[in-house]
Amino acid sequence: MESRRDSNLTVQGIITKIELNHKSEGLTTYHIFPAVIVINITKVVRVNEDFQTENIKWNNTAWNGFQTLTIAYDQPYSLNLQIGQLIECRGYYVSVTDSAYSFKLILSPYVNESYIISL
Repeated sequence: MESRRDSNLTVQGIITKIELNHKSEGLTTYHIFPAVIVINITKVVRVNEDFQTENIKWNNTAWNGFQTLTIAYDQPYSLNLQIGQLIECRGYYVSVTDSAYSFKLILSPYVNESYIISL
């Protein structure tokens, strides 16, 4: 992700998996994320209105039909997180594409206002 994006999704959840140096593949490209984090969603905090035009559905504890969400951490600084921890994160959710970023909430220097914090 090399062009700037505005964050479009904020969620809270409990970390169920952390994988460091995760290789994500698209149809013709790949990207290695410093970390990929999977959470069980406890709250969908904010959804940007651009999802009103897509076929993505959500409620208070589910996103796109699932209660889990994959967070692709692409920041230059290290994480201090652990499984079982409650977090809040804001980033740019990429829906259906053929890239390595698909179906992930991207936290990156290229995403305005992206963050991950412990609660």
